[in-house]
Amino acid sequence: MCGRFTQKYTWSEVHTFLNVFGTPLNLRPRYNIALTTTVDVVRLDAQGRRELVSMRWGPRAHVVAESLEERARDLQRQGRRNRHETNVP
Repeated sequence: MCGRFTQKYTWSEVHTFLNVFGTPLNLRPRYNIALTTTVDVVRLDAQGRRELVSMRWGPRAHVVAESLEERARDLQRQGRRNRHETNVP
């Protein structure tokens, strides 16, 4: 998974399209947003209104740890199969 995307809307476009409240921000086009980059996202606040906030883009740490552990188990299983399949005198 590459996880890259673009962000090309201005504050007025986001405000008009999504009815976002809050202080206007200087949103600039970004064309190569990668994991761990801080980006502006729209979320619901405690009152259910849409707000624009900055968040870090990427998977949560526990998700990464789980997928790394799963990958390690897969590699171990493959290694065991390969050793059994190899006929070395």
